[in-house]
Amino acid sequence: MEFLELLLVLIALILIIKKPEK
Repeated sequence: MEFLELLLVLIALILIIKKPEK
């Protein structure tokens, strides 16, 4: 897995976690 792909996955996870649940 490339480093850029890892960064994209981490960013996606952070966005999902910080996504408002309302």
